[in-house]
Amino acid sequence: EQGRRVYYSEDGVKWTSEEAPWSARAMVAACTFKDQILITGGRYGGTEQVKPEMEYVNDVWAMRKK
Repeated sequence: EQGRRVYYSEDGVKWTSEEAPWSARAMVAACTFKDQILITGGRYGGTEQVKPEMEYVNDVWAMRKK
């Protein structure tokens, strides 16, 4: 599913991706805090192929280096 990939790199040249555990979405807010990237909220839908009406989410996800 498009929009559910997280990309990371040790050197900024070679990138690796993984499937994210959250739903694909747009209009998220993101910030950094204590060596983490926090992603909050967003929305998805609004297309006939996926979901005609917009759905807003109010969850928070944290990513940190393995």
